[in-house]
Amino acid sequence: MKATLEFNLDEPEDRDSHLRCIMADKITFLLFEIKQKIRNYNKYESTTPDKVLEEITELINESGLNEIIE
Repeated sequence: MKATLEFNLDEPEDRDSHLRCIMADKITFLLFEIKQKIRNYNKYESTTPDKVLEEITELINESGLNEIIE
């Protein structure tokens, strides 16, 4: 079985969809990292929501996904 996705890269909306598709593996890994970070906070240490947001933002920036997460 095969699947083919087609995008019109002249259209901004299709360009964004294309980027999300080609970065799906990175996005999946990033979500896993965020889940683990939150799990560790809940289980082993307490922190503030601001600190969690700061660390999630850092993970997003390190992953290079900040260009598609706005």
